[in-house]
Amino acid sequence: SRRQRQMCIRDRYSDTVASFAMSEGLPLIDVRRRFLPLRELPQMIAADGIHLTMPGYRQLFDTLAQWVTPQL
Repeated sequence: SRRQRQMCIRDRYSDTVASFAMSEGLPLIDVRRRFLPLRELPQMIAADGIHLTMPGYRQLFDTLAQWVTPQL
């Protein structure tokens, strides 16, 4: 199905980004992996399947803040 193909493409993209970050010694905040297990995921992703809703942006902010705060 179209949705399965999109998920496969997103998985490959995420894996490629993670591999690149590791090979370059760069930190990676794997936001996508933090979103996937959420039961509220459908409410966090807009109808286009790509962009976030306001609750999604809140989760993104919280995820980034959890990584950034200890770095300060």
